[in-house]
Amino acid sequence: MPLVSSGAISINAINVELGVAGTTQRSLNDTNARTLAARASGVISLFDFYGKSSGPTPINTTVNFTQCCDHYASIYYNGSGSFYVASHDPSGGIHTSRSDCGSDVQGDIQRYTFTTTGYTTINGSISMSGRNGSATYTISNWSVNTAYGRYNIGVTDASGGAGGYSFTLTLTIT
Repeated sequence: MPLVSSGAISINAINVELGVAGTTQRSLNDTNARTLAARASGVISLFDFYGKSSGPTPINTTVNFTQCCDHYASIYYNGSGSFYVASHDPSGGIHTSRSDCGSDVQGDIQRYTFTTTGYTTINGSISMSGRNGSATYTISNWSVNTAYGRYNIGVTDASGGAGGYSFTLTLTIT
């Protein structure tokens, strides 16, 4: 968890951020303290630690794609860093060989992958829009180590035949 961005900051808080006991004796000139503060040399002060984190940088990403949808689409997260979007037929099966999809891909397709090490939480959304409307499914506080889905994204296309839908997957991983 990042250190505070303003107000009081202590050596204890810096130690905890570095993963050691808060009461450990520390000099701001220690290599790991300077690395955390992003001050390789020169004068260093407690102000240099505002907002710093020893954890990985949050991932903020947006993925746009088009995918053929016969009846509805779902999102699935495998608990190991991969998001998939599946196109379903009216029976709920995943369609993969429709002749009316044109050049739009169909099936169960991996859309985004990340390395889970150091991360704990996923937030974001997936939106879809096409001939039968638009909808958004919200991803809220998913654990990076838990599988989720298949969640219906929200548009049911009952027009007959398949059509291309535009999707936007927006993620913040911390």
